[in-house]
Amino acid sequence: MSLPIGNWSINSHGTEGVLAITNVDAQGNVTGTLQLDPSSTVNITGTWDDSTKKLSFSYNLGRFIFFRVSYTGYFFLAGQPLFDQIGTVNPPKWNMLAGTLRSGILFWFGTNNGWMARLAV
Repeated sequence: MSLPIGNWSINSHGTEGVLAITNVDAQGNVTGTLQLDPSSTVNITGTWDDSTKKLSFSYNLGRFIFFRVSYTGYFFLAGQPLFDQIGTVNPPKWNMLAGTLRSGILFWFGTNNGWMARLAV
């Protein structure tokens, strides 16, 4: 299963936004956009490994190519048994991504944080 294309709802270190995956080619190259601020959208590029379900993408912050933000996460389908049934209500199924992000100056003075995203099945 390839990485689903679409507008993922993302929470990146407590900031909500939209991760738009617009293309995943046959070689696993990923393109899209990330909007964590209503007034700013950045282009992202990355890779998708179908065998490990691993997504990696990054972007430069501002005009400075040495200040980079990189995300790594893994895909899984959420629903039962991850989220158990509550009474007679079945939880929805979601495409999920979860992982870590690192931002900093050439990664020497960087920080690590977490992120997760979901897309309805």
